[in-house]
Amino acid sequence: MKDVRVVVDNRIRVELGPGGLSPDQAEDLRGLFEHTNPKRRSMEAMRIPGYWKEPAIERTWSDKRSQSGSWLTVPRGGMKRVLSVLQKHDLCPVVEDRRTSGVADLRGGIPVHKVELRDYQRALVNSAVSAETCMLRAPTGSGKTEVAFAYASEVNVPTLVLVNTRVLLDQWVERASRTLGLSERQVGVVQGNRRELRPLTVAMQQSLHHQGFDDEFAATWGAVVYDEVQLASASSFYAIVDRFPARYRLGVSADNRRKDGKEYLNHDLFGEVAYEVKRDALIEQGHVMDIDVIVQPTEFRADWYGIDEDPETGEERELDFNRLSDEITDDEARTLLGVEHAAREARDGALVFVMARRRDHCQRIAAALVARGVPSGYLIGGPDYRKEFKATAQAMREGRVRVGVGTIQSIGTGIDFPAINAAVVMTPLAGNRQLFNQVRGRVCRNSDGKVLSRLYYLWDSHCSYGLSHLKNLVAQNRMVTVVTPGGGVVGRDYLTSLKKRRVASAW
Repeated sequence: MKDVRVVVDNRIRVELGPGGLSPDQAEDLRGLFEHTNPKRRSMEAMRIPGYWKEPAIERTWSDKRSQSGSWLTVPRGGMKRVLSVLQKHDLCPVVEDRRTSGVADLRGGIPVHKVELRDYQRALVNSAVSAETCMLRAPTGSGKTEVAFAYASEVNVPTLVLVNTRVLLDQWVERASRTLGLSERQVGVVQGNRRELRPLTVAMQQSLHHQGFDDEFAATWGAVVYDEVQLASASSFYAIVDRFPARYRLGVSADNRRKDGKEYLNHDLFGEVAYEVKRDALIEQGHVMDIDVIVQPTEFRADWYGIDEDPETGEERELDFNRLSDEITDDEARTLLGVEHAAREARDGALVFVMARRRDHCQRIAAALVARGVPSGYLIGGPDYRKEFKATAQAMREGRVRVGVGTIQSIGTGIDFPAINAAVVMTPLAGNRQLFNQVRGRVCRNSDGKVLSRLYYLWDSHCSYGLSHLKNLVAQNRMVTVVTPGGGVVGRDYLTSLKKRRVASAW
């Protein structure tokens, strides 16, 4: 059995040449890090202009030459694949571990985790610590942030947490006080031009991408945690995480699959899912609440929207989501359907989130609620709304405001507000499973005295995406009810009746 040198730092480096892999062996290994790009295939199938700009194959390996020789490098999450190729060719890896435990000045500075973990949360922490480079998967509302804090406390090396929204950054800093007893000044922040490093530091992915960072910064950390890893943008996300030689690398998500199908990037960077918690199990155990999804049909039409049809039929369509959003925002009747649901829930004593895609849509919704005498406020992201966001959130916690109106980006993902009873979704997003799961998670958390969890979804049944969105809602939720003039109809029964009507009309 021949020895082959393998160096592990930010990547896995396998020696090439006489002392390492032969050309054929190297080609075998490269093939495991070459991925067919589903986004390119999808764009080409839908005849979307510019599909050719997407590479047909994405390669995450590279060849490097240095004074120490020639190397084939692959992402850190691919160690099992590397070992499988070496075993296949009867090669013995001689591993040199160059991963970092972080700078000495910041080591040992994360306090003991103060919150008692549930059994499944302890299992998540233990699995992540043991695997060192991995992902964890647990449904929204299961306490993934708590798990991440416990993980950081247990490894107790300088830890960098990567997030992709300001709301998540603020939430992490605030939670560090309750969970670890750290003051705001004791939590590091990397955001905009701000770069304050502490044993536990929370960084905006976008800020690191725009600021850039050197090898010294990359070696500062012994653990890197990516929160909501499925939401990260492919290019900047990959380029950032791939730089860190930290001993511990963890991606946390409810569902690491991506809408563009590029979850292989997550696996290349973080490896496999070390532990998974199922949503149905947590519902049965009472840790999270089941959701009653109320599907409200609309009369909104956008006959121009969709995949371009066969030119022989004379139909021309386009996938312009910005134009679709403009028309949805301008449709007063559609907006008022959502407003009425929110107003009714608020009058019945519920705390409600209303989520839209555009700021101007949020403003119209809030104005309509105020006109109906419903205490409402904005939960919109961005520095210009930051004070109002905090004021509205506080007023909702105190019961002075019943409805918070915000963008999907600001309150649809990540925000921790367990007391929310109901959410109204004003934008069509059921085609994006990951995003819908995040939005649903805003109302599934348990809270003292909470007895209901409802999500209202405005369903554009006359649009090309209508039927597929309803099918997705029925497939992904245990309780779905479609509002009809004759009363509520169970989602599966509604779909069956649609199918029967279509068969009858064909005759």
